[in-house]
Amino acid sequence: MLVTGYKFHLRIYMLVTSTTPEVRAYVHNDGHAMFCTKEFTMDANTLGKHFDGTVHLSNYDINCTPKNMDLYLDQKGDVGPGCCRPISWLCDWIAANRADVPVAGMWRQIHRICHRAANYIAAYPTVTKWHEVDDAGGDARAHRHSELFGVDMMLDAAGKVWLLEVNNSPGLEYCDSHETGVCPDAGWNDDVTKQICHDRFALLGMDRDVCAKGDANNFVRVC
Repeated sequence: MLVTGYKFHLRIYMLVTSTTPEVRAYVHNDGHAMFCTKEFTMDANTLGKHFDGTVHLSNYDINCTPKNMDLYLDQKGDVGPGCCRPISWLCDWIAANRADVPVAGMWRQIHRICHRAANYIAAYPTVTKWHEVDDAGGDARAHRHSELFGVDMMLDAAGKVWLLEVNNSPGLEYCDSHETGVCPDAGWNDDVTKQICHDRFALLGMDRDVCAKGDANNFVRVC
């Protein structure tokens, strides 16, 4: 799928709070949609030895660089300047422009993929080894592990969701130029980041002065 000609991927945030005796994982109902800064094309001049990452790769660190600043700041159709938008913004765009792609159906696919990913993570040898060591030693911390994962996905032209990769310890830093106003992504990017961090701590019961444990309605349990 393209948004007014621009390729993008989704950064979904999945919080795993337990891998044994049961797998418990939650998906946040917002995240980041990362866009390329040049319109998508399969022209040979953008492929092979002429490969152009700003056309084909939607990674933030490729599209937001001093070398690429003119493209980054350009108005890019509905995307506007910058290269990062909240997934809630993307959902509104899909609802308004792609009536053939139900947003609720997209989220069901995302939840199913994250369910399978969380169970795969729980069965990974390194993870199971943690519990063997902790349980054998009677360590009271054995079941206090949690991890936030950045799950990267793409939508094809028909609205099918595809898994790209799962990243541990995803970056949640604020835009460097937030104070200067140079970064057009700063406002909504930082708002999403703050909400994810707040909801994570609330769900884990680590922010008791702000909200009660479990009071994080933006995380949806998927397993």
